[in-house]
Amino acid sequence: MGDEPKNQPISNPLPQVNMNEVVPKRFRSWLYAAGAVLGLAVWLASEITVIWAPEYANEIMQTTNRILAATTILTGGTGAVYRPSSF
Repeated sequence: MGDEPKNQPISNPLPQVNMNEVVPKRFRSWLYAAGAVLGLAVWLASEITVIWAPEYANEIMQTTNRILAATTILTGGTGAVYRPSSF
């Protein structure tokens, strides 16, 4: 009972990948900014549509949800959301 090793590091069988080498910092930063601007534009368009053209609100909401989903996948997949760092 007293012979077990304590505080042994757990070995990681997966290779460590440095995200700075995979996706350039400048690209991540520009993608982050573009995603933020696109998100704001989509939000504004969907809110204005509800006010001025409620008959098209359902179609606009479906379209904007898909745009935001694609933007989220792109920015999250490249790490832009977590590490925008070159501005």
